[in-house]
Amino acid sequence: MRKKTGKKILVIDDEKDLLDTTGAWLKRSGYVVLTALDGEKAIEILKTESPDLIIVDMGMAARKSVVEGKGV
Repeated sequence: MRKKTGKKILVIDDEKDLLDTTGAWLKRSGYVVLTALDGEKAIEILKTESPDLIIVDMGMAARKSVVEGKGV
């Protein structure tokens, strides 16, 4: 495991396998990782967290609520 960067990344994807794989890879790279399987969960997380980066599956049906609902 690499040294922690302290940077926080939110990963939003409705495919759990991809979400888990991406999250694990980022964690091994030293990032703090937050994950959401849908737009509602992502917005819930964004109410209390301020990630440095948000990775969004733009093919998700809920992308509009994530991107437009939070002004991302």
